[in-house]
Amino acid sequence: MQLYNFERKQQQLLEGYSACFADVPVTDSAPGYVNNLFAFCEKKAAETQIRLHIMEIGNPAPGSNKFKITTDV
Repeated sequence: MQLYNFERKQQQLLEGYSACFADVPVTDSAPGYVNNLFAFCEKKAAETQIRLHIMEIGNPAPGSNKFKITTDV
């Protein structure tokens, strides 16, 4: 899978599939603040394990860190 950032004119290759984007609130500290999340399943060629990645791709809410989580499926 290939991601491409038009603003930075930069690409990133991922060993993944089943990706989606969503606009959701990611923090309780800034009610009403919505940001972009990117989620995808990753299965590397040399591994049998599948991982789910969910990460914030926009700027985080003021005073917050970027949301990112990875878990085995």
